[in-house]
Amino acid sequence: MTTQQHQDGEAPAGDLLVGAARIKRYLIDQRGMPPTTDPYYLKKIGWPIGKLGGDTGSLVASPRRLDRHIDKLTAA
Repeated sequence: MTTQQHQDGEAPAGDLLVGAARIKRYLIDQRGMPPTTDPYYLKKIGWPIGKLGGDTGSLVASPRRLDRHIDKLTAA
């Protein structure tokens, strides 16, 4: 997997979301969650959000896994 981005500045749909800000932006812009969404809290309560090791300790999430989790929560 490469870290290159497309010419329009957007990563391919299958790429990982790295960093709390990017995860939050995805959840708000693509999934319609409120602007007060906190990825750290979502990780704490069991959402499919992980943490990279090392000095940075950035949050990481797969858009596909986030979508599946949201769909499970909202299924009636």
